[in-house]
Amino acid sequence: MKRLLILYVLACLLAGCTDEEREDVLSSSVIVLGGQIRSLGRAAQDITRFEEGDRISFFSKGGIEADNILLTYINKEWEHGGDLIWNASGEEAVLAAYYPCFALEDWNFYDGDGFLKDLVCARKEVAYGLPVELEFKHLFSKLVFEADETVNGQIQSITFTPSVQVKAIEPYTGTIALTGNAASSFQIAHRSDRIYSFLVPSVPDVTVDIDITTPQGVLSLEATTPQTYESGHEYTYHLIAKEEEVGIYTAEDFIAFSHLINQMEYEGRTLEEFGKNVDGVMTYYLRSDIRFTEEESKRVQPIGFKKYASGDRDDYVFKDCFDGLGHTLFDLQIITPGNTLYQGLFGFIGKEGVVKNLILENCSHVNTSAFELQHIGILVGLNYGMIMNCHVKSCMIEDEKRGYAGGLICDNKETGVVLNSSVDNMRFKGNKLNIGGLCCDNGFVVLNSYMAKCQYVEGSKCVGGLCCTLGTSSTLLNCYVIFSNYPTDDFAPLAYKVLSGAVVRTCYYSEHISVNPVYEGYNYNIQNNVYTFGDSYITTNDGKHLLDALNGWIDENQAIYPDYPLLHWQEGDGNVPFIHQSLP
Repeated sequence: MKRLLILYVLACLLAGCTDEEREDVLSSSVIVLGGQIRSLGRAAQDITRFEEGDRISFFSKGGIEADNILLTYINKEWEHGGDLIWNASGEEAVLAAYYPCFALEDWNFYDGDGFLKDLVCARKEVAYGLPVELEFKHLFSKLVFEADETVNGQIQSITFTPSVQVKAIEPYTGTIALTGNAASSFQIAHRSDRIYSFLVPSVPDVTVDIDITTPQGVLSLEATTPQTYESGHEYTYHLIAKEEEVGIYTAEDFIAFSHLINQMEYEGRTLEEFGKNVDGVMTYYLRSDIRFTEEESKRVQPIGFKKYASGDRDDYVFKDCFDGLGHTLFDLQIITPGNTLYQGLFGFIGKEGVVKNLILENCSHVNTSAFELQHIGILVGLNYGMIMNCHVKSCMIEDEKRGYAGGLICDNKETGVVLNSSVDNMRFKGNKLNIGGLCCDNGFVVLNSYMAKCQYVEGSKCVGGLCCTLGTSSTLLNCYVIFSNYPTDDFAPLAYKVLSGAVVRTCYYSEHISVNPVYEGYNYNIQNNVYTFGDSYITTNDGKHLLDALNGWIDENQAIYPDYPLLHWQEGDGNVPFIHQSLP
């Protein structure tokens, strides 16, 4: 009897990561944090193979014909009751297989406790006469809810109710049909590892209701936000006792904060929910990574703003401290009001203002204003304060109406300080834009920072790798630039234009860039204080490795800058060779 050979590879479900332990008592306010997603991959250590006697449902049309034939794994081969061979049609075979096996009409996708079963499938088109090899993948999505120590210490059980229920599956496409009703609730008892996981259908707009049973009673949490889950992926959420620490935990929290900080009321909420007074300074905390939807982005207000012209709205300056605690804002589409001159997540930061330990990733700003000459920065439009340990990654600025753009900050004015910060993989798109990879117009201090892999599209007017313009009282110290493209002739790897009185010292760029490090204002003083590095990152001034040169400068000069806590550098990856060490 001829046998159809099917090679099986099944990815294991991956466990979630461990959250920081906490010892406080459980509050009645528990929130759900989400955002982390990873593929249920096929790493070598995760390979699981069929065991003797396992059966799969096999479908095929075209060159091989089969309608839910059961194949049984016996002695490392798949067997069935009859021959399964190529017919005489000469057509390719369209194949599908599922484990565990099921009957199309009455197969139960849920077990007796209400959990969706882990169904794996393989679908493939095979040219006529070729061997058949099928790689199985998870059909559904895995949700992992990780409770922090405070919450988990009080959990007796958690009841989950997904908003959708599987009715049927079309075998050749894997399309999931739904019943139109919510799935039955199911319960998971207390787990000492704090991990509560289950599967949901990979369909649009899935939500999950959560009820936590504690000795004090049942906490009914708000349903998770509607989510389209991708087949074969794991999504990790965290259950956190919110009231143990004030701060911003969710997108809705951030939206509320952005209104309140601009002195706008928001649904009865108060700024005291998000921060506290620390040594006389009101400090607001970002307590988790947040991933924004397009709809949520539209509701975020600029934090501080400056009017475009007299007679418009009043200015509002951010003069407090925002501490990101090393967390990341993902996918934020920065949309600022009309009639404001400076655009960014923080529109206007005053000289008392501080933003630190914050990462923006995959964020964007597209200028749709009727006004030209907009000043756009992903993090800050106009800064008179201090930016510390802030990083912009894989973001984009688009402005076709002529203006000014900086990857991190647009205008850093006469008291503004930027240190230990970076822009990585930034894309600028616009017509006659003046661009600085890190800062467009620097009027004071940019220190111990870097720019890597920025893309400047055609149409840019004046481009500086770190800054477009350095003003007469500005300083650029201990910075480096690497791996960027400059499509315009009007560019320089460090700064486009340096005015008399500016200080540029111990900055580095690749020796493969043949132009001067400064396009306008390149003088003897600058020439003898900036250096190149080669493919092995050896600097031209003293033959040191770039990493040693950057850290050596800090060791020698930190005492000169006591108000600026400088982070040392460490090895990064191949694209960003040297990055700042972990946040303090």
